[in-house]
Amino acid sequence: MSTNNAIMPLFPLSTVMFPGARFPLQIFEPRYMDMVTECLRNNSEFCIVQLLAGTEVAGQFGQPPSIEYIGCSVRIVDWDALPHNRLGIVVEGVRKVDVVNTYRNDNNLNIGEVEFLPDEPDCELPESYLTLWELLETLSQHETIQKLGIVFDSRSSINVANHLATLLPIENEQKQALLELNNPLDRLEELAAIVAKLES
Repeated sequence: MSTNNAIMPLFPLSTVMFPGARFPLQIFEPRYMDMVTECLRNNSEFCIVQLLAGTEVAGQFGQPPSIEYIGCSVRIVDWDALPHNRLGIVVEGVRKVDVVNTYRNDNNLNIGEVEFLPDEPDCELPESYLTLWELLETLSQHETIQKLGIVFDSRSSINVANHLATLLPIENEQKQALLELNNPLDRLEELAAIVAKLES
């Protein structure tokens, strides 16, 4: 296996994760408890992929879920014990990945062979998209968002595009299409069109 590929746990969710974004999760299934413990112990990543069909909670003989194959690897940046034997974690997106193969291990955990996609070229946020930064700044004032400790950077096209794509109240299908774009300027252009439509 090349250095551009890795084997890592998959966490199918009804959400789309972007590099740099943060997301809170509540963990309660034993297989995911074990996964989180292993990731914390080894400072390793797992991969969040959008769930298309099936369930996030699977029985031993349940069918593997249907997923999007472009996802995002994440690392755990915070955790806390919760009531009822649950674990609260906050994950941060690291890298976009292409899931090229999947299987289930003996612990009933979905495992993927993933290819890390090339890093996107960043650049200073163009003035024409300053209104998107202003919108992101407004969204970031929400108490729930502030608790995540996210660093927003008005100078970075990738930072603004990925965080706005995360926080906008749009369908996951739209978010997935934004994730699959390979340039933050293309993502900003699409976001500007989406915001204009939402405001009309």
